[in-house]
Amino acid sequence: MSSHRQGASESSADRQLLLLPLFFLLCNRNCTGLSVGLRDLLAPAVQIAEGGWQRGKEQHWVSESSAAKMLAVVMSLCFAASIGFSTGAGCFGNVMNVPTTGASRRTASQDKLKFSGVKASEHMAAYDLKNMNKYKLKIESVARKLCMDAAVIAGIISRESRAGAVLRNGWGDNGNAFGLMQIDKRWHKPRGTWNSGENIMQGTEICISMIKQIKKKFPSWSMTEQLKGGIAAYNAGPGNIKSFHEVDARTTGQDYSNDVIARAKYFKAKGY
Repeated sequence: MSSHRQGASESSADRQLLLLPLFFLLCNRNCTGLSVGLRDLLAPAVQIAEGGWQRGKEQHWVSESSAAKMLAVVMSLCFAASIGFSTGAGCFGNVMNVPTTGASRRTASQDKLKFSGVKASEHMAAYDLKNMNKYKLKIESVARKLCMDAAVIAGIISRESRAGAVLRNGWGDNGNAFGLMQIDKRWHKPRGTWNSGENIMQGTEICISMIKQIKKKFPSWSMTEQLKGGIAAYNAGPGNIKSFHEVDARTTGQDYSNDVIARAKYFKAKGY
């Protein structure tokens, strides 16, 4: 290979290599395909150590300085990805950053509690934890597939069905809502059995659709505000969400999203 040809290939390969972090971030953006993204990202770096990589009949060469820089970037991205996935914040905002006042007196009275607020939400979530753990693997599976925080799903299940404890043959709300996520038959056709991954999947899909509708309705809201608004809309519908300040004004107990978020934070601390 002539020096001119080698230099051209090196420059081209360097440019291609520098695009790999962008590929990684795009792959990681929706929280899917991470293993494939890492494999494809690291393959060139490994081949660099062997002096270059081959595409078709052409051998591409990368300067040692570019290779060193790229490997540093790869390591940084992998570290960042591991942190992001360990926290499991999902793609719709970090529930730990959402402000909450917790359960209202009306909701807390269901457990005959003499106190309300975040403490009451945590108390009820703690009561549900044993049953919730039966469905943890299903919740986490749905969370990964839909890029939703598993703790948020658990918070909704706790509020809606007390992790199944208050259901009769899988039904609640006077026979109108089905399963752990309490899918309302008046608006949706419930899928799967009451305690199935399908029910959790359907409920989570509905919640995500609510978040997206709130995002469209209130584009100036922050991601965490839209997350809270979407959770409130899961209960009351997007049409009943008028402002962030009064996000729960028309939800059951006038506390739905605040209670769910407080419970979700509790489940997050328990490994969800």
